Amino acid sequence: MQNGICRICKKRKDLSFEHIPPKVAFNKYTKFRSIPFLEYVQNSHKEDYKPSGKLHQGGLGRHCLCRSCNSFLGTNYVPEYFKMSQVGMAIFKNKTFEKVNFITTNISPLRFLKQVIAMFVCINDSDFTNNEPELLKFIKDPKEQYLPNKFRVFMYLNNVGQIRYLTKMFTNTHGYVNELTFPPFGFVLSLDPNYSFPLTEITHFKTLDENYIDEIHFELLNLPTHLPFPVDYRTLEEIEETRRENIKFEEIRNNQF
Repeated sequence: MQNGICRICKKRKDLSFEHIPPKVAFNKYTKFRSIPFLEYVQNSHKEDYKPSGKLHQGGLGRHCLCRSCNSFLGTNYVPEYFKMSQVGMAIFKNKTFEKVNFITTNISPLRFLKQVIAMFVCINDSDFTNNEPELLKFIKDPKEQYLPNKFRVFMYLNNVGQIRYLTKMFTNTHGYVNELTFPPFGFVLSLDPNYSFPLTEITHFKTLDENYIDEIHFELLNLPTHLPFPVDYRTLEEIEETRRENIKFEEIRNNQF
């Protein structure tokens, strides 16, 4: 147990370990290494890269929720995320594709969206929601449908590349974003309503009643995440081509001086 500010109730309490994504969504036995960011940036796209950091196991997550809030998510939202993750993994079985269309039933889109947003709140520091009471209300009340317009959520499929836990990063093309990637899904939380994204938006799930479990149509891209940069879905070939172009540019520039 660690003592700190619970990301949802905002009270100082003993914090339990929250698996992000939920443990039942293929995150029970996850192994990972903690490495310096610069090492990751320079090497993560290389096929023969072997991280040097300490090996951890038991699932990805953070000490970010009190027991009560952890239990609340587990009861109200995690079951919907679990069902959706089962669908995602089934789609990938023995298949290679760039985009897929599918339909879900018996899954509450609103509760699924609330779990996704709760995960973003949890991977951020406690001050992320200091001035966002409406965002917290959206999470704490299963029936609440109001989500401030500045928060937009996008979704894609993923089974190639690296896990992403990216918080409040600024991009010149998409403004401030958070990104969370763990197979079979990736999500982007945009903090600016004025940017467009090459992804499927699921923010509109907030308009559905919590008990709505009828058909939902999805069209999701299958995107790789080789580099730790938000909204960067280049293939290894595209990354290598960019590297060669940069080397060529540097050579030309050096020859001019």
